[in-house]
Amino acid sequence: MPNALRWLRACGVVGLALALFAAPAATADEGDPLDIRVTQRKLNPEAPRQERIESLAWRGGLELTSPSRSFGGLSGLYVAPDGKDIVLVTDQGNWLAGTLTYDERGWLSGFEDARLGRLKGEGGAPISRRLNLQDAEALARRADGSWVVTFERLHRIHQYPPGPRPDGAAEALPVPGDLPPGSNQALEAITELPDGRLIALREGAVSLSGPNAVYRGYIYDGTAWQPFDYVRPKPTQPTDMAVGPDGLVYVSERHWSPVGGLTIRIARFDPATLSPGATIQGTTLATMRPPLTIDNFEGIFLRESEKGAPLVYVVSDDNFSAIQRTLLVMFEVVSE
Repeated sequence: MPNALRWLRACGVVGLALALFAAPAATADEGDPLDIRVTQRKLNPEAPRQERIESLAWRGGLELTSPSRSFGGLSGLYVAPDGKDIVLVTDQGNWLAGTLTYDERGWLSGFEDARLGRLKGEGGAPISRRLNLQDAEALARRADGSWVVTFERLHRIHQYPPGPRPDGAAEALPVPGDLPPGSNQALEAITELPDGRLIALREGAVSLSGPNAVYRGYIYDGTAWQPFDYVRPKPTQPTDMAVGPDGLVYVSERHWSPVGGLTIRIARFDPATLSPGATIQGTTLATMRPPLTIDNFEGIFLRESEKGAPLVYVVSDDNFSAIQRTLLVMFEVVSE
């Protein structure tokens, strides 16, 4: 009997080893299905026929809601060149992916097939849910298909392998050395330039003298971050940026005060003028205030329309607050 037990145990160990050896490699995290409900919105609910604000033409807006407590806090976003796939990151350290739909005019009309997954750290384990570790603020997709995500509070920049979403073990990129420790007004925006350099913007101003505010930007050439200054009329501050199909860098800006309420500005600048130590002054495309359909816009992305015009997507961070909304809106840049 003892010999028989030893034989059975041996068979079991060999079988387990064979099973492990034959097991398929771990697949990418597909996330969990998420119930998202969509309500279409007009540019101006008080003037439903309005479809333009300065150099931006309205091309559809969605208010997104969900019964899930994990939904909300949307910051950086990416939209595929064909406008279908969308990926976002959240203040809770999640990624959100889905499929966008459009009506017969090509206007944004729906958000389907939503899935929610957890961003991972350098070792491949899910990021801790502690606030100072999970606060993802900006998302960029590089030319090689990899992803870059910035985190505030405990400042980090993670790069994720190429794939349909920011998944897998993160590689830590260097962080600018002058970020204020523990701040939630640090790296709020990041994008990759056509030449492969990364640029980032801080949310908090470094100077408020005169009519303008100066925000610190950084250029990363693969070795080190070098500073530049981004100058804007007070009081809005940058919340995200992305390179458009025209090669220009588009920046979303926001300001809120108890007296003046919410102001949103969309600006752009030519990266050809960008170099370490440079001072960049963007050109305003539109300034938006209530009653226009706006909220705490924190993410921006662009793609090219079938007509060759830049399409601007902007998403809002509701801060998981019942008095704020998650909006995803689309504009077309117009010149006439």
